[in-house]
Amino acid sequence: MKPELHALAAAPRWRSILGSAFALYFSAKLSYLIFFPSRNLLHLALLGAAALIFWRYLQDWQNMRARMRQAQQPLTWLAAWLPMPLLGSARFISLLLRDFGAFARGRNAAPPHISADHICLGFMQNSQYETAFWLVMLALLVDMPVSLFIASVIDIPPAVRPLLHGALLLATLLGVALVLAERWGMRAQRHAVSADCLYLRMGHRLHADLPFAAIRSMQRFDDNPEQFRRKQGLRAAEVLFAAPCTLFDKPNLLLEIDPQHCMITHFQTPQTCPRMVLLLLDDAGELLRAYHASQAGRQAAGA
Repeated sequence: MKPELHALAAAPRWRSILGSAFALYFSAKLSYLIFFPSRNLLHLALLGAAALIFWRYLQDWQNMRARMRQAQQPLTWLAAWLPMPLLGSARFISLLLRDFGAFARGRNAAPPHISADHICLGFMQNSQYETAFWLVMLALLVDMPVSLFIASVIDIPPAVRPLLHGALLLATLLGVALVLAERWGMRAQRHAVSADCLYLRMGHRLHADLPFAAIRSMQRFDDNPEQFRRKQGLRAAEVLFAAPCTLFDKPNLLLEIDPQHCMITHFQTPQTCPRMVLLLLDDAGELLRAYHASQAGRQAAGA
């Protein structure tokens, strides 16, 4: 395994740090609007958010230096200064915008390439993805007039107000486009399984080839993912929940992986596969039968 990818997988996730920074600033902004109209509070929140991001940047510095040494073109060298999850997220958004263009032109989403001897594994039938989709759409459409109203009543220079209104409207339209594009692509996705490998395909979110030889165990799962993680003493980075809607979906299969032999692409960012993978499948028994048949074949070959 490449050392920079190993460092990326072992370090805390950029998305959690950015989320914490955003939550810190958002909480201060809410307090400013409702309780304490003091600009010092906003300044402190901005400094705290910047400190969180800078701390995470320092943690990832060795990884960035390794990528800089490997860069052969000026553009690649400049990109090496940015964290890989940030570049992956930018690529993820660009792919969704491309999909939105295809969706707007009335095209059908292309399913993943699956060989004739592979078994397709669906995952949308038992998912709450459609419920989450309509909730997000409702939130976006309701948030737009509320945000425009707040932007109209807060104390900002008159020349800035039209720019703020335009930015809020553009952000809402971008959110609607991304949600529509992902739903368009996700409904055509399928996992697949062969005699010796599991292929996880979830649109632009997840791409992983997991050889059965790297899967230590596979069993049915009926616990709460967060409670399971805490009971096992696992960090969030050690558990991958592969489901269309991780907020509402309940996984029905648990895979224990040997991380040293598997690389995955998660939100367009390459990383080592976590130790535990939680799957939601329409028919978990189909994958279990294929896995046990593969294990029996390997044991017979080694006997």
